[in-house]
Amino acid sequence: MRSLLVAAAITVLGTSVVACGENSNNIGSNPTCVKVEGEPGSQPKITVPADCKAPKDLVSADLRFGDDPAARKGDNVLAHYTLYTWSDHKLQETSYKAGKPFEVEDLGEAPVIDGWNEGMIGVRAKGRRLLIVPPAKGYGPGGTGDGSIKGNETLVFVIDTVKVSPKK
Repeated sequence: MRSLLVAAAITVLGTSVVACGENSNNIGSNPTCVKVEGEPGSQPKITVPADCKAPKDLVSADLRFGDDPAARKGDNVLAHYTLYTWSDHKLQETSYKAGKPFEVEDLGEAPVIDGWNEGMIGVRAKGRRLLIVPPAKGYGPGGTGDGSIKGNETLVFVIDTVKVSPKK
């Protein structure tokens, strides 16, 4: 019940906050650390407080629940995303800048980081999800090939799901 009330309050306010520093895979978990501002369908502003400890496990939390169907393994998902890096609190990239959502084909086995393949299961169209991805489920010790994201970086994504296409 408490989780539903937290999720409802987050939806009404249009400003979302999610717990960090512990294992927080529960939807609507105790809101205390990462702050997400803005409405789904527009580029969010993400704030990671300097005194906030990065979680060791993948955090996947719906900030706004969307419409059915929920994405399952093998489905295709069309979504906008915004990525901040934990260590420097900086915006790295966003699909909103290009004005085109990103397509994830064959969710669960898609050629994306493990944090997306695992953390996007259950997303729904018109929903907004926060993913906090530890290095082991992101780019690992090597970072990105182009050096834009250093090794062992925790990634903070806000994902606005545009469409879920069930596996045929």
